[in-house]
Amino acid sequence: QVDIEADGKIVNKAAGAPAETKMPKPLAFAVMRNCHEAIRDGLKECDAAVEADDMKALASAYGDLARCIATHMKFEDNGFFPFLNERFDNALEKAGITGDESVHVRDEKLQEELKEVLKGEDKEAIVAKYREWKEYHIDHLKQEEKNAMPLMPQFGKSVKGDPLAMGRAFNENVLSKPGNADDLPWFAGYCCHMLSKYGSQKQDGYTAMRVFAHGLQWGTTPEQWKTVLPEIKKNVPAEMWDRLVKQVDIEADGKIVNKAAGAPAETKMPKPLAFAVMRNCHEAIRDGLKECDAAVEADDMKALASAYGDLARCIATHMKFEDNGFFPFLNERFDNALEKAGITGDESVHVRDEKLQEELKEVLKGEDKEAIVAKYREWKEYHIDHLKQEEKNAMPLMPQFGKSVKGDPLAMGRAFNENVLSKPGNADDLPWFAGYCCHMLSKYGSQKQDGYTAMRVFAHGLQWGTTPEQWKTVLPEIKKNVPAEMWDRLVKQVDIEAD
Repeated sequence: QVDIEADGKIVNKAAGAPAETKMPKPLAFAVMRNCHEAIRDGLKECDAAVEADDMKALASAYGDLARCIATHMKFEDNGFFPFLNERFDNALEKAGITGDESVHVRDEKLQEELKEVLKGEDKEAIVAKYREWKEYHIDHLKQEEKNAMPLMPQFGKSVKGDPLAMGRAFNENVLSKPGNADDLPWFAGYCCHMLSKYGSQKQDGYTAMRVFAHGLQWGTTPEQWKTVLPEIKKNVPAEMWDRLVKQVDIEADGKIVNKAAGAPAETKMPKPLAFAVMRNCHEAIRDGLKECDAAVEADDMKALASAYGDLARCIATHMKFEDNGFFPFLNERFDNALEKAGITGDESVHVRDEKLQEELKEVLKGEDKEAIVAKYREWKEYHIDHLKQEEKNAMPLMPQFGKSVKGDPLAMGRAFNENVLSKPGNADDLPWFAGYCCHMLSKYGSQKQDGYTAMRVFAHGLQWGTTPEQWKTVLPEIKKNVPAEMWDRLVKQVDIEAD
């Protein structure tokens, strides 16, 4: 479902640089549109052979192009077009794109005639038939683009532009249909080669190829992507490949995780929410207070000092996230809402909380149990109120921000990384912090979520808000701090080991 072992999703511009904020949005269905451009590029190779009066070269170029078109038309006939007809009142049937008199029927007839004349040596007949088919095929592409492509933004709106939802729809309705992916690796390599060499009508070679490859990555399962990736790599120039790796992390796994071998693609992958790290850390703090309470109940001041020590370390990082990132981010976007509510500023909840914590740390150095317990309870009461004040004033602002980026998990992840994790000093203790939060959440859960769910929301959100470099330091700490059965479930459900 969510590939939790995949890499962190925020790609940096360079080592030590601030997180990349312009990572292109992956569009799985762009595979269909940019394949049209790869077909136009293939026609250029055929035209060059005709211009050179080289019928062998034409036969070779057309042979590869026909192989590409065969897979593309399978995608359409056995997936993409039925998907659109079902959702949009048979729009393509009504336009003559599908049905007994479809553009594909006529196109395939002309291709059969071209293949037949290519067996002979009559150049005039070959060129005439090629040109007849080419003219029809270009019109065929235009008809599809006119009638099918405008429907995709409407589908995109229906899933709020979520690239994972679009990728799952592409995999389930196109790639997972019987026979459609049989020639997928070669097809992907051919399209990327043509696009990188010639570009498209509106995009340069790198961009046209990147849109296709990145979209396909987000529409394939890890197993499919492993077969495709080597073909793409060997079919594009080395400098373009290096750029792909840096810009969109093309070597990471395909994003659609199957329920089981041979099962249809998972369609209920939980949505990653990077800023949920902030909210679910509050729940991890509440869980840490339970450990402190247990020590107080046991009249064990050493255990209290240990439990509070770990909790204080977690809170220190969390409050750095807030003071040096999250709260300024919200104040800037929402007319100083937190300043007005007393969450930030000289008299903020953090100022009072830190004073009480200093007093608690001081009494913990002594042996006066009554003083220790009294100060702990005074701080705990204030801290719980502190959490509630933040939840009341800060958390309602996040859905508004989410709407501003159309719910795009990548956009929210980039905002979290740029405005929280990338601020100086904020991520210094990130691996330990992540391990502690996941341990507490998996052990106690939250006020509204069981242990696994609370921990998964935190871990998956953090994966989508970290760079691959950050995530590599965090992942081992999460793994060692959650039960093995929960870890296995994370891997299966959200691909937590991916970048």
